[in-house]
Amino acid sequence: MRLWLCRHAPVLLDPGICYGVTNVQADPEGTQLAAQQLAQVLPQGCPVWASPLARTRQLADALCSLRPDLASVVWDTRLQEMDFGSWELQAWDTIGQLAVDEWVSNFAHHPVGGAESTQDVVNRVEAALLQAIPQLSRNDAETPGPQHMVWVTHAGVIRAVQFLLNRSQEEKGDVILADWPKQAPKPGGYCWVDI
Repeated sequence: MRLWLCRHAPVLLDPGICYGVTNVQADPEGTQLAAQQLAQVLPQGCPVWASPLARTRQLADALCSLRPDLASVVWDTRLQEMDFGSWELQAWDTIGQLAVDEWVSNFAHHPVGGAESTQDVVNRVEAALLQAIPQLSRNDAETPGPQHMVWVTHAGVIRAVQFLLNRSQEEKGDVILADWPKQAPKPGGYCWVDI
């Protein structure tokens, strides 16, 4: 059972700007390049779930136009990036180290920018993952072998999936900063996890 985690292409914002649920456009050329790379590696007919934000919508639409065999896209708000509240579209330098330190000191439950906490993101991603797993594990005469699914999403969601799959049953509970994945695919990149 393989879940492909695809990150949108670079956005059309200046570097150093905080963006989460803000609807910003991705670079069209970068989006097309990412779609072409994905189209070459994805298995035939796998379902596509995507965040409905503009930058992920661009990639999902471009991918499906190159690969009509892929099932129609399921737009799922649980796959959106974190809501950074008042931090949205602010320069990280303007947000300041003190505000970031407050988040880090209560990484699981601090409402970032007055909006979502890391735990909120993990909880909604876990709900989406639990809904996806039965589709990933389906195995019948028409589609023998491991199943595949594609999520077109954001770095925070990809890290949340990695976090959820890397913790053991004994570790269930609040997010711990030390266990939070540091790496995610670069914009326009992808990875996969086997479940």
